[in-house]
Amino acid sequence: MLFYAVAALMEFLMNPHILGPSAAAFKAYYILSAPLVGMLGSGVVYLLWGEKKGKAVHAYPLSARRYSIIINIVGGTVLVGGAAWSYLRDRPRTYNLWIFLGGLAPMVGGGALGLLGGPSPFFIFALLGTALLYWGFILSDRFIKAREARLRSA
Repeated sequence: MLFYAVAALMEFLMNPHILGPSAAAFKAYYILSAPLVGMLGSGVVYLLWGEKKGKAVHAYPLSARRYSIIINIVGGTVLVGGAAWSYLRDRPRTYNLWIFLGGLAPMVGGGALGLLGGPSPFFIFALLGTALLYWGFILSDRFIKAREARLRSA
């Protein structure tokens, strides 16, 4: 989630109305955001495997999990808020809507854990979030390449 938070912050800062594009910010964004899908997929596999063992939730006491919960709330809020803010500031960056929905899906799934009678729906929401985030990343790459091509031809 720290990677998400910093990547979303870099994307936000690169907005022309904030600090504008910079090579350093884009490098930080790219290095942090590129491996996220793979890490999310690995995490989902781990959680699914742990669920079958029945030990994933009870492996650590709440006192040990508290920090993870706080980091997830902060990181998720920055991811979703940064994507929404970036889209509102620059409407052609529609890929931010996919990133927003991808970040929101696991939050909805996590919030619904108690309401839906078990953790299984959370994994569906996490997978959906991963797919939406990946699609947003693909669209952002296309957007950036098209913008660079326009700049080179101008």
